[in-house]
Amino acid sequence: DHADAVDQDLAHDASRFVWPMTEVPMYMIFSESFVIRNKSLIDNLRMAEDKMFTNDLLYNLLNN
Repeated sequence: DHADAVDQDLAHDASRFVWPMTEVPMYMIFSESFVIRNKSLIDNLRMAEDKMFTNDLLYNLLNN
């Protein structure tokens, strides 16, 4: 869960804030046919896999 440093047993205690509390996992799943038709997009997403992604960029992603 986001805002919960589970691995550090900090729960939702903001007074013991650590940066991992701000990280929210994001998963993308594509059909095989989409991957084949959009190789360049998939390659770009894979290259950016470990980069920061903020929710204000979601519109740009979905608009492709």
